[in-house]
Amino acid sequence: MTLSRIIGSILFAIGALLLYFSPKVFEKNRVEMERWIPHEAVVDRADMRQKVDDDNRKYHRVDVKYDYEWNGKTYKGTRYSLPHKWDYGRSGYKNQKAIYRSLLRAKNADEMIQIYINPDDPSKAVIKNTPRTDGAEAMLAGGAILILAGLYWLFRGVLRRPSRF
Repeated sequence: MTLSRIIGSILFAIGALLLYFSPKVFEKNRVEMERWIPHEAVVDRADMRQKVDDDNRKYHRVDVKYDYEWNGKTYKGTRYSLPHKWDYGRSGYKNQKAIYRSLLRAKNADEMIQIYINPDDPSKAVIKNTPRTDGAEAMLAGGAILILAGLYWLFRGVLRRPSRF
């Protein structure tokens, strides 16, 4: 077996493992989030701030603080989950603006908002209960790229043009 086939086999195997495990990571987090219990909280503060990332791209982020009681103890929460939280385009801004307005409306009207509490650790709560991906997308993309790279290395000799001389 040539070196290129060994490299191709290794890359292909790693890519296949990443593709196999990435949905399992997402599914594990989804099942865990389904166990979280809906509860009510009071919005203490809601701000919308413009921030800049490492690549000097501007984005908007909602900063929120809410209070909730669980089993006679008062907790403070700051987490919220939004599917397109890291979207730098117009839709990400619209999503951030919509959640900010709803939080501000609830704060000004002294309305309760719905949160979800982790039953195993009540200090962990989140406003919108969407599962974290924990890099599942990166694992899928990386797995696909490694499989393609592995196929290239495996069939590199076949893809080369034969010499005319």
